Amino acid sequence: MAKKVKVTVVKREKTIESLPVIGSQGVPVFHFDYVDKDGKFAFNPGRSDFKHKEVLQKIIDFSKLTWNEVLSHSTSSRRNSKHHNLSADKLCKDARERLAKISLDDFIDDLFSFALEGELRIIGLKQGNDFYILWYDAHHEVCPSHKK
Repeated sequence: MAKKVKVTVVKREKTIESLPVIGSQGVPVFHFDYVDKDGKFAFNPGRSDFKHKEVLQKIIDFSKLTWNEVLSHSTSSRRNSKHHNLSADKLCKDARERLAKISLDDFIDDLFSFALEGELRIIGLKQGNDFYILWYDAHHEVCPSHKK
């Protein structure tokens, strides 16, 4: 017959500092609810060009900054932010069509681009402090910039 043993579980209280949650002072909170795993801009780790380490490290780095700090990162040649909202009228045809296909075209004004390195971008929906990752744009094609 098995011997019965009395076990006492002690719960430890964990204190979590509250994070700022209002406007551009809040920190980016990354979500994967709307990841698009199909199409030209699929956010799919199975892609041969998916840079796993770079993507994960950048997400970790950005999650430690406030939105103000993220937006203050400027390009070397201009004072424009490297990370910015996308203009609906400048989206490529493939991106507009894909948004319609996945029924997110009503959120076109919420599209935001994080520049990771070189041409690599992560595109998603920014709503308040929340960033819903949508696409992996390896060649800056979702909203291409045209050099002057």
